[in-house]
Amino acid sequence: MQEFDIHYTYAKADGTSRTQTSQKVRAESISEAKKIIEQKHASKGQIVVQWR
Repeated sequence: MQEFDIHYTYAKADGTSRTQTSQKVRAESISEAKKIIEQKHASKGQIVVQWR
């Protein structure tokens, strides 16, 4: 497993209240790390709108 520093923007499900952030995620690949982040935000009713 590797640790990835992922930078992204997330928002409420309707696309409002955008927030830029970064997070360190341990995963096998960058795509898996992004899926982990998307699932985390989906459980809160949020969406990832941009990867940076």
